[in-house]
Amino acid sequence: MLRVICKEPGSEDSDKLPKNLRDILLGLASKDDIQAITHALLVSIEDLNGAESVEHVELNLDAPIEPDWKEGVEVLSKFSDGQLWQKLRIPDQ
Repeated sequence: MLRVICKEPGSEDSDKLPKNLRDILLGLASKDDIQAITHALLVSIEDLNGAESVEHVELNLDAPIEPDWKEGVEVLSKFSDGQLWQKLRIPDQ
């Protein structure tokens, strides 16, 4: 495929494809691009494997949400929970 779109030596068939398709194909990554990205990803993975352990955080997603907001919600304070759910377009809460 790369040879057809003039990204590799020996490309003679590039005129057989429509110009729009050639332009799109030219935007694809070359073999060198792919190798460079692969190398960068492998280096990143090695760095992560060698990094100190990250502390795991346990989340309790079933716990009720009780925000203690003091700013930015004054306008909403006059609404009931049901009205707020309606404003969020979430039915039956």
